[in-house]
Parts: sequence; structure tokens; C-alpha cells
Amino acid sequence: MNSVFEEKGNLDVLIGHGFLSAFELSALKKGDVVQVARRPGIPYSIYFNDSFLCYGDAVVIDEMRGVRVTESLTNDHHAHRPGITDDVIELLPAKIRFGSIRLSLQELQGVSTGTIINLGKKGGDDVELIVAGLVVASGKVVYLSAHDNMGMRISDVYGIEAGQFDVRTSGYHFDPEQTKIEVAEYDFLRPDKFTRDAIEKTKNIHETFLMNLRAMSRDFKDYQVSRVDQMAFHEFVDEVESDAVCMIGECFSGPGRQKHGSVRSKARSTSDFTAFVQEEDSPLALDPEYFRKYGEWVREGDIGRLRQFLISFEKECPLEFSEQDPQFHETIMTSLRNAWKSVADLSFTHTSIATNPQEAKIVPDNDMILFVKFEDSRNPGRGFVIVYPYISIEPIVAFLQ
Repeated sequence: MNSVFEEKGNLDVLIGHGFLSAFELSALKKGDVVQVARRPGIPYSIYFNDSFLCYGDAVVIDEMRGVRVTESLTNDHHAHRPGITDDVIELLPAKIRFGSIRLSLQELQGVSTGTIINLGKKGGDDVELIVAGLVVASGKVVYLSAHDNMGMRISDVYGIEAGQFDVRTSGYHFDPEQTKIEVAEYDFLRPDKFTRDAIEKTKNIHETFLMNLRAMSRDFKDYQVSRVDQMAFHEFVDEVESDAVCMIGECFSGPGRQKHGSVRSKARSTSDFTAFVQEEDSPLALDPEYFRKYGEWVREGDIGRLRQFLISFEKECPLEFSEQDPQFHETIMTSLRNAWKSVADLSFTHTSIATNPQEAKIVPDNDMILFVKFEDSRNPGRGFVIVYPYISIEPIVAFLQ
């Protein structure tokens, strides 16, 4: 008999949960949209044998779909729950599965923050709709902008026959022919990481930051937050002036204190950390050598360098004249820390100056960033930008929702 730690179990990565009525299930067809109570940017839930394990962030590795384990806290306080029903199958639990592989507990040993799990599917492959534990449909992941939720557009339906059920709606199912709803296919190569709430909260934080700058210097009295957006890092490089100067810094959480909870944290044993997990016999398994350097990089502590951000400023911006002024740098970092205090205790430090955006490559080109632009209302071409890579502030993103 095998050890319990060697027995294979199901590792499922779920985009989210919801409900479908028996009536909706019986009428499900190609083109329909099913949403779940999960916003973009909220980590996916990872289950082992239907028991919650951890949270993860979707990644595409060498065209393969995967998930990077995170330690972010989240909760489904916005999730709907069924009301009192007359029939036990009137509302059925539904979930959208991003991927599933067979692993043993032994293979999960050493999995921690930063581990990448290869789900054995191509990045563009369909996801599955599971209702009452049964796979009933497949389709593409979509974003429903009006609801700020994720979902799927049905491509294929399996074994569903029309039945005689009382008309009942769940609020999770939409027939595009009957309901006008804006739906966009979700791009995992350029995934939205921040919800509208997070972007609005970020704008409020930086309006406070700007108030601090105005108090420090009259040069900023006509500045305003003109734009807060998310984009890939290469889009930022393309958007700013090629000769814009970049002030690079690092941002770290304070000693475990957060305004709305606490970010889980534990010391990692460098010898026990597992960088990469996949099914050994999968026909879509990747060469482990592909991840060898990644594992070494994490074990050596270089992952701490990911906690970077930058401030890019153009000529004639007041920040230009502070380039060689350490005291001014410290004032800016303190102003940022004070502005973020409503969300988290963050420490900002200045580390270096880059003479152009190409030299300030703090994350890979396709990594998502939070982009905050400030402009002089009297001179729209004059201003500066603050860039926060998602991976730098991922531990506190949940507190921005």
C-alpha cells in the first residue's frame, strides 16, 4: 500500500464560484455567458482534493498555462448566496475551473510563495464550467465590465437536455441574445490585475501624495492626478518620452502591519523551496531545466529586488531639479509613505537614477504595472509618472479592492 503522501489527488485552480438554476442549466447553449463572483486581480483559489490550499496568480510559461503561488489574502465577501428554495436543485453550485492536474502530497512539499505550477494546458485552451460537481460546458474566459467580474463564454455544452423546470434566474447566467452586456475575452498575456475599485483607491492615495508635494513646494500647486491605469511595462516605455529620467526605488511592507488585515508571511527555508511543479507524465510537461535558474534566483533572495517602483519625469518638471538632491528624494519617499498609510504601512527608499526608460527596466516587458500620471494643468506636456509593478505591490492589492 502506498503512503498517503504518495497517493495522487486532484489539484484544481478555480477562477471563481457562482450558481445556476436548474432552468438555466437545462437551457445552456453555445454563446451564453456565465459569470462568477471573482474580480480581475483577485488571486485564484487552489484546491487539493476539494480542500482549500492557497491562492495563485495566472501565468503563461512558454505558451503553457500555469499558476504562481501567492500568499495574498482575499475573501469572497461580494459572492452571492442562494436564497430559500423550494427544491434542492433549484439553484446549483457552479464554478469555473482554470486547470486541474494530478499530484501527490509529496510532490507538493516545498511549494510556497513564488512556486509555479504547470497546469498542462496551452494558454489559450478552454476552461471548464462545473455544476454540482459535473463538467457541463467549456469555453473562453471573459471579463464582464459592467459587473467588474470574470466569467466564461460557452463554446461547447455536454450532455444537457432541456427539462421541465420553473423559470428561475440566478444572476450569474446571461443570454447575449436577450441581455445586452459588454463582454471582452480575457487576455492572459496581458491580464487586468486591478479592479475599478483598486484604481479609484489608488487615485485617492496619490491625490493625498500630491497635497503633500504642494505643501512642500509651490512648483506643484497646479499639478493634478490626470490618469490612473494598468498596462504592460513595455506600454509605459512606449508612452513616455525617450529621454525621460527615471528615479528608481524600492517599496516594502512595514513590520506586518496593514490597515485592513495582515499579509501572511513566513521565513522560507532555501533548501526546501520548490520552484516548479507539474505532472511528470503529462504530454505537455516542460523541461525542468527551463526553471532551474528561476529556482536559484528565488533561493538566493533576488526575489526581494522585485519590490521596486519608479518615478519618471520629463524636462522642466520640478522633479528634474531634485535629481541630485538626497534630501528632496527623502521628502518624496516620506510623502509617498504617508499617502499610502490609509491602506498599508509601506517603506519607500530611493536607490538609483536611470537616464531613460529603457535603462529603468525593473520588470519584464509584459509584466503588468499600475500607472499614475501627474500633469501641470497650465502645461499638459509637463509632468511625471509613478509606476508600481503588480509583483511589487501584490501583497497589498487585496486591500485596494
